[in-house]
Amino acid sequence: AYDAGLALDPRHGLCLVYKARLHMDRALTRYLEKGEGHEAVLLLKETATLLRQGLLADGVAPIEADLARGFLLCVLGEAVDEFVERMLEKWKGHDFCEEFLLVRGFASTGRMIECASEAIRRRPSWADAWMWRAAAWVMLREWPRALEDLRRGLEINPRHASGLGCVAYVRLEIATDRTREGKDAVPELREAVRAASLALEWDPANYDALLNRAVARHDLRDFSGALEDCERAI
Repeated sequence: AYDAGLALDPRHGLCLVYKARLHMDRALTRYLEKGEGHEAVLLLKETATLLRQGLLADGVAPIEADLARGFLLCVLGEAVDEFVERMLEKWKGHDFCEEFLLVRGFASTGRMIECASEAIRRRPSWADAWMWRAAAWVMLREWPRALEDLRRGLEINPRHASGLGCVAYVRLEIATDRTREGKDAVPELREAVRAASLALEWDPANYDALLNRAVARHDLRDFSGALEDCERAI
């Protein structure tokens, strides 16, 4: 959709900024979940390019530009605490100021729960803060806590494709645990398929949702569906 808008107006500031934001979200998801630092750096650099184009279009420095700088520092392994403090002061009162708390948490995943919790305290209606805290619980394999935060975030934004994709991943992990324990995993697998399918409704190119659904369908012995998802992912 953003590309269609940019085809009509290549310097449309909002289209450039929001397309850049999608690049940023993709970079962070890949980095946090898969450790693909090189790809994250490339995507964040592309984000910066898009933002510079947006700056030329509207002449206003968006908060997204500073966020991209902060996240780029994270994936490059540089210190962010001083930068975050400056940004919290610079953007104080802005709708998305709390995102710099997540920059701090992203720089040290051991602090993500603390930082996301502070963001939630400041703005409980912000879905992404719940999603990022859920991601931190996932890294600790705290499945019930992760699902509860995902539920809270999806109540705020039911179209959050990354959040729905994360639900599918958690359900798959729970299914694996139940299988290992000799328990029925079918309900969890069905929930994984449902969540991944919802994610794909809002983001048809969501690679992770396709793979999670493929795995769940395979384990449910829906081999044709699993193969279709794998082919789409490829």
